Order: sequence, then C-alpha cells, then structure tokens
Amino acid sequence: MTQRDLSLVTVFFEAERDLLLLQAKSLARFMPEGLCSQIVVIDNGAKPASSRWRSHLLTAYGPHASLVSFRSRDEVVPTDAPGWVSQQLIKLAISRDIETAGYVVLDSKNHLVAPLVTTDIVNSDGRWRLKRNSYASHPLREFVTKTLTFVGLEPNLDDDTLPGTTTPFVFDTQATRELWTWLGAEGTRDPARTFVDNSLIEFVLYGSRLKALGTVDT
Repeated sequence: MTQRDLSLVTVFFEAERDLLLLQAKSLARFMPEGLCSQIVVIDNGAKPASSRWRSHLLTAYGPHASLVSFRSRDEVVPTDAPGWVSQQLIKLAISRDIETAGYVVLDSKNHLVAPLVTTDIVNSDGRWRLKRNSYASHPLREFVTKTLTFVGLEPNLDDDTLPGTTTPFVFDTQATRELWTWLGAEGTRDPARTFVDNSLIEFVLYGSRLKALGTVDT
C-alpha cells in the first residue's frame, strides 16, 4: 500500500470535540508520515465548530495537519435524518469526495495507542480488511435483517461472515461510490431517502452488497 491509497474520515458532533482533539493528538504521535494522503473531518453538529476551534484541532494533528480538510454535513449529504442515521449516510456519501483507493472511517472515540501499520488496514493479499460479526443476539439485529433482505440475501443472523458495525471500518472507495449510485437507482431517486425509508445500516449494507455481487469472500 502506498500513500496514494488511503484516506482517513472522521465524523463528529458538538459533544465529541474533546474526543476528536484526543484522536488528532494520537494520530500525530502514532501514525507514520506517508501512511495516508487525506484526512477528512466532517462536522455533523447542529452548531458548526468555529474557525478558532478548527485551527486548534489542526495544530493537534501535528505533522499531518496539511492533510486535513473540513466538511459540514450539508456539504456531504443534505438530510434531515436524526444524528445516528445522518452519521451513517455521511460515511457512505463522502466516498464521492475521496481521492484515494480506500478510506478508513473513524468515530471520535477511536484513538491510537500504538503505531499504526498497514497490516491493520490491508490484508497480506492486498485486500482491505473487513470486520466480521454474528448478529444472532445483537441489539441491531432488526436493522441487519432489513438490510440483508434489501440487498437480496437470506437474513441469516448466525452467519459470522457478515460485516461488523463498529469503527474503524475500511471502505473501498469505488465500491462505495457504486453502492451510493445503486441506492439512488442510477439517478432516479435520492440515495439518502432510500437508506432512511428502508431502515438500513451502513457497514452491513456495504459488506452485504459486495457479498451479493460476489465481489467479497464469504
């Protein structure tokens, strides 16, 4: 994996600003220079962060500050969906602005405590790492069932090859763009509305769509 291949994306809201500062400091300390070429910070708060606070955050990124760009929720995907759902929409829709082959989605609570290495993100065969989980007794099983049905798969919640629902999560940029286009039925409807109306969940949607297409190992 080269520098051109990877971006980091973090979505946050007002109550998470201190956590995001801590994340930036952890990246400054533990992420080697050259590991990624783009860091996108997306403000999902009702009240946007001030330019002064953004400047403070940039300083916390240390040697990576020049890689950072800011987006607001409405710049990525205008939506009136509630916070948890809008976070999911943002993580998919931002693929249209990503310049690298893949991107790692982080929540503000994700902090490095040891050096980040490429094998944390990419398998030895060059494929992005995909977390897997069983949803037999998972609190999100209802959403998972609806998502699997939506993509045309049997909703087998004992299947431990289903994608996990926690960050960090690695997206293939092109596959996610194609997923977003598919949600919008090639431009005939709003992808965000499709997502909301069908009670989908983003990571499971991404992984199960790849599985349905036969482009990811089961």
